[in-house]
Amino acid sequence: GPATAKLSILGSHTLSSMPFVALDPSAPSYSISGRQSVELPEYERMTLLTDLFSRVPVTGFATHRDAFAIDFDRTALRERLQRFLSPQISDETLVSKYGLSDTRDWKLGPARTRARRNGAEKSIRQCLYRPFDLRWVIYSDDILEYSRRSTMDHIGPGRLALIASRIVKDEVFAHSFISQQPVEKIFLSPKSSNNAQVLLAECLRVSEHLSFDGIDSTLKPSGERWIGYVYAVLHSPVYRARYATGLSNAFPRIPIPGSRSVFDAMAALGEQLVQWHLLEHSSAMSITATSAPACVTVPTFTGADRKLLKVAEKSRELAAIEMSAEGPCGTVFINLTSGFTGVRQAVWQHAIGGYQVLHKWLDDRRKAQRSLSDDDIAHWRRVYAALEATQGLMRQIDEAIVAHGGWPMGTGSGGAFSLKHSPPDPVALAADAAARPKGKRKPVSADQAGLGFDGGHDGA
Repeated sequence: GPATAKLSILGSHTLSSMPFVALDPSAPSYSISGRQSVELPEYERMTLLTDLFSRVPVTGFATHRDAFAIDFDRTALRERLQRFLSPQISDETLVSKYGLSDTRDWKLGPARTRARRNGAEKSIRQCLYRPFDLRWVIYSDDILEYSRRSTMDHIGPGRLALIASRIVKDEVFAHSFISQQPVEKIFLSPKSSNNAQVLLAECLRVSEHLSFDGIDSTLKPSGERWIGYVYAVLHSPVYRARYATGLSNAFPRIPIPGSRSVFDAMAALGEQLVQWHLLEHSSAMSITATSAPACVTVPTFTGADRKLLKVAEKSRELAAIEMSAEGPCGTVFINLTSGFTGVRQAVWQHAIGGYQVLHKWLDDRRKAQRSLSDDDIAHWRRVYAALEATQGLMRQIDEAIVAHGGWPMGTGSGGAFSLKHSPPDPVALAADAAARPKGKRKPVSADQAGLGFDGGHDGA
């Protein structure tokens, strides 16, 4: 709670009159919050997300100088990097122009020398800066404060990373996403306590910790299917509400499916979510600035002026609200005369982590004084379609769980899920991780990652 409330309580009590509450912390989390829910015992029997992976998560990369090292436009970033590398440009000029300053772990002069020596001119690649927000980054250890390269180099096309938060403080749990680009540290939330934690899909432990009863060993599902299953669990609205306390205190816990049928149903829905969130679903890929397939309904951009001067306030009602069969719809204006019409308010307000996605994407470009291109309009419409599809798939996930027996009722019976599996023993997990062969994973190649200056496209 706020400091003012705590000081008020302390000021109005003596030690003898203070209303103390007895706490009884219990394994495995030994929480001292004093908050318990009837669902917590069953939740604690589920498997911690990080125990499903053979490699510990790392936070997203951090530049500590985003305005210099990250840009919407690849050409602009390339020119900035060339000035950084040029011996003819002084440190003082760069400090004045870009606001670069020394930190404990980074000094401008030595960093420029190392960057020239280490070929930083070939280090530009794409990153996922915020949900659905691809940008370009100078991915050089001599310019970033913390590159997290040992993990980020293993993310690329077809090599996915699951993004989650270790805790969720002062936000409602919506902190999961999928990526095939490196992600930035506050990718999921502006709150540093809710930093993005990156788990490599290729390190998923398809083993005794991911199994269920009565399955033929020859039919065991692939790691990709398990990622779909886990992703579906994390997007269940009932799961998010039912286990809100546990989700706020530590990494999520994942229930083991009680049957092949519930696994298949949820994995299929989760795989669809993955496709939509990567914008690789066929319907998303068919959307342009002015057209869309008949199976999706997306807003229409109207007006000739594309300069971003304003964005509808987040969490507020849209302009020109009209009621429809799908709920309130309105307009997102970007200036006095232009904007997106036919925007469902529920989709406009959809959040991933701590960000209202559609608002955040537009507002960041407004702050950068950008105008929308055809590609920008098409992308925003694709994101809208992805969020609308997400809401529908989230409902289907809950329906699938109910159809297969529902959520557990205590620690013995599991409904759609099995609670017979004890959580993995931490000592056994550590021994298993230590015994794994090292150096078996190949980094993503430069071509796969979009490294260097050749090819690719400029702009957002």
